[in-house]
Amino acid sequence: MNKLFLIIVILIQGFVFGQMNYKSVPLKNGMPNQIKFKWEKAEYARIDISNFYKKLFLICKDTNSCNTSLFFALVYQDSSFDISPVELKQNKANEYTSILKLKTTSGDELSPLNIIVFPMEKRVEYIWGDSSNGFSLKPKVINDYKLKVGKTFPSLSLESPNGILDLDTLKRKIIVINWWATSCLPCIKEIPGLNKLVEKYKNKPVIFLSIIWDKENLDKFLKKHPFNYSHLYSNTEAKKLLGGAFPVNIVIDKNHKIIYNKLGALTDTWKILDKIISSKL
Repeated sequence: MNKLFLIIVILIQGFVFGQMNYKSVPLKNGMPNQIKFKWEKAEYARIDISNFYKKLFLICKDTNSCNTSLFFALVYQDSSFDISPVELKQNKANEYTSILKLKTTSGDELSPLNIIVFPMEKRVEYIWGDSSNGFSLKPKVINDYKLKVGKTFPSLSLESPNGILDLDTLKRKIIVINWWATSCLPCIKEIPGLNKLVEKYKNKPVIFLSIIWDKENLDKFLKKHPFNYSHLYSNTEAKKLLGGAFPVNIVIDKNHKIIYNKLGALTDTWKILDKIISSKL
């Protein structure tokens, strides 16, 4: 009986560790065609990211110092790209590791990407996943983004200068939310345009809400930069929901469905919001 149990344990362990076999890919000299940077000493490896993006690359900017000059580049379906540094940890001589946490273009959280870089051997090993969600050679969505377009906006109650406001009580109105901080320069540049919207729709069933990250700086800020949205103060729940990047502009329709969610300032944010609001009135 004990022998049978031992055999079963060995088989199970073999299966589990078999699922953790990393995929090995070479580091090729040069730069990917999609990344228009002139890094003359670079080398790169392509990582399988399924259909979530067009391509994913790991790029060593300098082959002589890959452990301190590694980047990952996400290429979108329209061939635009984002590139970000990777922080590596040294495990052994010529072996560096990192875990990358990526999201889809819709904000869904992907299984973490575990990488091992071997600069001298000019190769990278990788596997997606963790012990909670399992391991695979391809990524999968492990957490849906709560503020994805098409979803119902979550219940949220926040303090305001006039007391607590429960967003669920704002019935049959279009709600326009701006998530920002007083230290965010792109946020400040958006304010004059956003004020135009408040004036244009002041007699319409539209509510403009600012949710401020740093409540303590708001009064002083408003003396220099009038912002005509109704102001709400963030709390732990709001920060977890909205994240730590600014600005975010969200539009919720009269049925509390999210119809627009955009991170980052645009030169014509207010014009985009204007078209969306007018189309839903």
